[in-house]
Parts: sequence; structure tokens; C-alpha cells
Amino acid sequence: MSYATLMVYVDVDDIPEQRVRIASELAAKFDAALIGFSTHAVPPPFFAEDAIKELTTEADIKKMHKALAKRGDWFRSIVGTDRQDIEW
Repeated sequence: MSYATLMVYVDVDDIPEQRVRIASELAAKFDAALIGFSTHAVPPPFFAEDAIKELTTEADIKKMHKALAKRGDWFRSIVGTDRQDIEW
């Protein structure tokens, strides 16, 4: 059996180093590309009688983007930068 691409979820709040290492080793073994991904949940707006209140501010969104970018850098440092078939 052969795999073209493997994906691994990287939790923003946890440190899943072993999961990333296993995925990286499997991708190397099967000569497959490796994609790391993560996400943040954004609370939906609050609706009440003719009013809509956004619970997430632009500052919150920027913090989420920064945390995800930081986790992407961490992912690349675990997997190694010598491989060309890595995506975040």
C-alpha cells in the first residue's frame, strides 16, 4: 500500500509532539507528503430580539492567527525543514 499524502492534526493548546513525529516518520516511510493543520473555534454571534452581538473581536482573531502561525513554526521544527513535501 502506498500513500501520496498524510495529514496530522496539531492541537493549538496541547503539545502533540509524538503524534507529529509518528506522522512524519510514516510520511517518510511511504514517500508521502505531510500536511499539518490546526484550527481555533470562533464563537458564533449572539442574537437577541433585533440585536446581534459579535463575541469575537478583531484582536481575538489576530491572536488566533498568531497562535496558529506559532504552532506552524513548531510543526516545521519537529518535522524538519530539509523536506520539501511539508505543508502547514
